[in-house]
Parts: sequence; structure tokens; C-alpha cells
Amino acid sequence: MKPVEFKEQNVVFGKGQPQYQDLPAYLNRTQETGEAVTCWELSKEEIEEIVKTKRIWLNQLTFHSPFQPIVPSVSMPWMPCKVNCDQGDYHKGGKCDKNGCYEVSK
Repeated sequence: MKPVEFKEQNVVFGKGQPQYQDLPAYLNRTQETGEAVTCWELSKEEIEEIVKTKRIWLNQLTFHSPFQPIVPSVSMPWMPCKVNCDQGDYHKGGKCDKNGCYEVSK
């Protein structure tokens, strides 16, 4: 499994740190959650293992700090922007104000 670049990324974690692999990410600095989204590409062997076991293991280093919430997904966590805002073509939401963009309940 390897991290991959994507259009919406705005930061690279670990860049220039030889002990870490570069981790392209989208970091939302406008909402209090500080959401960080990364994208990963699986090898053929990894896909076969997931199909066989239906499991994904996650190893998160906490450095003895509280464990942070995670949201694994198989789809992009944004939808196309349908409002006129400064968040770009894709963002999480449908309603924007000075604090950022928010999903609108249906």
C-alpha cells in the first residue's frame, strides 16, 4: 500500500524527513476538527488479500497521546462544489459560510 498524490491535496506530511515516507494530504484548516485526508493505492496482492479476508488492518502511532478518530473509506470524502465558495472544485459540503463548507441534510 502506498500513499498517492491527488488533486485536492494541500500539504505533504513528512516531507524532507528521511525516517518517514512522504504523505500527501488534504488538511482542512477551516474547521475545528482539523480533518486530514490521504489517499492510498493498493497492490494487486493487497487487493487479493482484502477480497479473501475482507479485512484491513490499521496501525496508528500515537506516541502515547490520545487516539484520534479515523474514518476509513473506499470513496472520495468530497462532493463537487455546488456553491460559489473559495474551497475549490471539491470540498466536503454543500453550504458554505465564513467557517467553511458543510454537508446539508437531505
